[in-house]
Amino acid sequence: MRTYRAFLSARALLAIVMLLLLAGNWLIGNRTSAWVPVTLLYAATTLLLWLWPSQRKLRHPRQRKLSKRQALSTVGLDLLFFSVLQYVTISNVNTTALLVLPVLMAGILLPRLVSLGVAAAATLNLLAEAWLQSTDLSSLT
Repeated sequence: MRTYRAFLSARALLAIVMLLLLAGNWLIGNRTSAWVPVTLLYAATTLLLWLWPSQRKLRHPRQRKLSKRQALSTVGLDLLFFSVLQYVTISNVNTTALLVLPVLMAGILLPRLVSLGVAAAATLNLLAEAWLQSTDLSSLT
């Protein structure tokens, strides 16, 4: 489960980088950003999960895959937050690359069928964003 701990650390580092980008954006003078609450909430949950001791321990010595609780608290939250962040920042910041992290985590740490579902959800999210941009519904967000 060293891989899982490495992913938890990568998520925490990503949250810190996003907070630094947010602070830099604030210092430049761009203070009307809609992605501030989403980024702050993601950083808080990610850092809390990284610091939570039970998240880094194995339930069984032979455990190779994540438990349902661990999968929802990492892969599910990442997919949810990055999808919301993508819709909130539809024209300001390109956040498409962030969807790679939950798909990669699912591909390595979850069973094949579940990881295919995560990849399908990320793909549907990208298709929905493209549809919103093509129909000019992005002004509603």
